[in-house]
Amino acid sequence: AARFIADPGYKRAFNLWGSTKKRGTKIPPWVQIADFVPICRRAERFGPEYVIDHIIPLRHPLVCGLHVPKNLRIVKRRTNLKKGSFFAP
Repeated sequence: AARFIADPGYKRAFNLWGSTKKRGTKIPPWVQIADFVPICRRAERFGPEYVIDHIIPLRHPLVCGLHVPKNLRIVKRRTNLKKGSFFAP
C-alpha cells in the first residue's frame, strides 16, 4: 500500500494490469507489470483527463492487439471513448 501512495504511476500500472487480466486478455509471459510503470507515470503527469489507450485493440473481429507497452499510447479520455475498439487496417 505504501508503494501506491509514494508512486501513483505504479498504482496506475497495477490497475491497468489487473483490469486487463480481469477481461481475460492474454498477456505475453515475458511482459511484467514493471514494464508498464514508465508510461503510467507519464500519463499521471499529463493529468486525470488522459488515459492509456491500446493502439491495436485487444478485442476486434479482424485483429487482436497485445497488452504490451509498445501497443500503448496516452490520449485524452474523450478521444479514447470515441475510438472504442475501432481499427483501420
